[in-house]
Amino acid sequence: MEQVTRDLVALRYLRPGSLLNRYDVCGNPGCRKVTPRKMHGPSCYVSRTRQSKSITKIFKQKNLIQVQKQLNNHERMKPLLDPWIDPPTDLSTLHPNKEAD
Repeated sequence: MEQVTRDLVALRYLRPGSLLNRYDVCGNPGCRKVTPRKMHGPSCYVSRTRQSKSITKIFKQKNLIQVQKQLNNHERMKPLLDPWIDPPTDLSTLHPNKEAD
């Protein structure tokens, strides 16, 4: 457990979600990129779902590497926590009528 704790602390910054790059049409009639072939972008987004709500955050292209590292750290965190999450879940399925303390 001490090693897992050290590994979690080493991850530092975490960001859940999926990375999206989008091209958009601004809708301004005077814009030279008004046609679908000439769109603005790419715009970088991270999208995730929390408590059944979709959350999308936009960020600048210059922060892409930092955001990608945070997303990778979040993915690395999941297997570190599995040993702590799976056993209690398995036990609760053995005793479904037992109330939680």
